[in-house]
Amino acid sequence: MTDFTKLPRNIADCMKRAGTPLSDDQLMLLVGYLAPVQQELQQAEARCAELESENESLWETFVKVSDYLGVDNEAARKIPGKPSQVFISAIIRKQAEAVEQAALCFGGRDFADVRLGLSEQAQQLRQQADELEKGGEGCQ
Repeated sequence: MTDFTKLPRNIADCMKRAGTPLSDDQLMLLVGYLAPVQQELQQAEARCAELESENESLWETFVKVSDYLGVDNEAARKIPGKPSQVFISAIIRKQAEAVEQAALCFGGRDFADVRLGLSEQAQQLRQQADELEKGGEGCQ
C-alpha cells in the first residue's frame, strides 16, 4: 500500500519552497480534506489486492480444470464469445469415455444389448461434443 500520510506535509513544504507557505491552520485544513481521500484510497488498494488474489486463484482453478479435461487453457481463453463451450465439449467427451468403460463391465452374451446401448449412448455424446465444438446446439 502507498503511504499518503506524508502528503499534507509534502504539499506544505512545496508551498513553502514556492514562496507561499501554509499556515498551521491551512495545513490542518488540508489534512482534514485529504484524510477521507486517503482512507478511500487505502480501502481501494486493499480491495485491489484482494481481487488480484482472487483472480490468481481463479486462474489456477481454470488451469487445473483445463489440464484435467485435456483442454489447452491458452487456446480456450482466446476463443471469442464462449470458451465455456470448449469445457462443456470436453466434459461430454469424458462422459462418453465413462460410458464406454461402463460398457466393458458387461461381459458375455447375455449383456450384448446393454453393451450395444451403452456404445450408442457414447457415440451420441461424442456427436453432441462435435456439434458443440462446431458452434451448434449439441447440448440438450
